[in-house]
Amino acid sequence: MLENPYRAPHSAVVDPAAPTELIPAERWRRLLTFVVDYFLINLIMASIEYALSLWLLPPGQVIVNRPAAYTLVMLFVSASIYYIPQEGLWGVTVGKVLTGTRVVDEHGRPPGWRKAIKRTVGRFIPFDALAVLLTARRRGFHDAWPNTYVVRRR
Repeated sequence: MLENPYRAPHSAVVDPAAPTELIPAERWRRLLTFVVDYFLINLIMASIEYALSLWLLPPGQVIVNRPAAYTLVMLFVSASIYYIPQEGLWGVTVGKVLTGTRVVDEHGRPPGWRKAIKRTVGRFIPFDALAVLLTARRRGFHDAWPNTYVVRRR
């Protein structure tokens, strides 16, 4: 029997929004991601401090002793500049790209701006990094509070 040339083609329907299996990132990947990201955050912080010293200080003068509050504020500003745009838009940072991980929400999508801001603020909770390394679920406060997960990329 001849096939009808006007019949619609057969193809499997694949829903790209359907959740895929999310594999949590291993501890070593998360630790390596932290090291790479922290190095880049320190580069941003040094750049900001250099620009501020050129703008605010007379030539040749250097601030030797900085208050701890100043260092924390500079670290928070640098981390915000680094993490929020990258995780809010794409769900990855430079460290996550190098280690093959990404941040997703509970539905497997990039976290968005609000969750990226919550993750950045959550990173400043004391002992947050230890929670990632020592807990069985591999989730720190910065993951649990905005309900995000660090998973391996496909």
